[in-house]
Amino acid sequence: MAKPRRMTDSQGSGYWALVGWLLLMFATTGHRAEAQVLGVQASYAKDAAGLLWGEGIDTQFGVGVRVEQSLASLSLPGPFASARALGSFDYFFPNCEAMRGGATSCSYWELNANVATQVGSGPLSPYVGAGLSFAGSSFTTPAFDPTGPTSATTSNSLIETGVNLLGGVRYVLGAMSLYTEARIEVGGGEQFVLSSGVLFGR
Repeated sequence: MAKPRRMTDSQGSGYWALVGWLLLMFATTGHRAEAQVLGVQASYAKDAAGLLWGEGIDTQFGVGVRVEQSLASLSLPGPFASARALGSFDYFFPNCEAMRGGATSCSYWELNANVATQVGSGPLSPYVGAGLSFAGSSFTTPAFDPTGPTSATTSNSLIETGVNLLGGVRYVLGAMSLYTEARIEVGGGEQFVLSSGVLFGR
């Protein structure tokens, strides 16, 4: 998770733009022949800097929901013919004490809107993609009192924007699909996220 920063007006506008994009995407394609596919997932997240340089302290687990929509009806060209819109929401369980200021309580979630295209064909199908990420967090830290110990606290919340780069593999198993996906966040939560889940449909 990135260091806490206050949400700017542009970030707030971007958050609602992402929500609108998700609603518009699934509303305009939902009446087509391709059905939306719903699923659940579990994720492991690691601070991206810690992954690369061994400096991260913020490791966390999360659970979430996922929705996928085929974009075949849009007749996209070439390698994008098998593209799918991927939307997900994950709620994580961070180590509050590891946050700057030693938070006494905290929460962290991510909302993602991605587009991925399949590489190859068959029951075991790799895919790559990219998209947008919004990371929301809130935390309560002890207030500083120069006169001595105090029970007062300070609460803050923020939403950060970022870009997702992802890759994964899906395995069709009857009427369900299993998947494992790795995602790196450039900006936003600044995390490396590994997710595995099941989609109730193909």
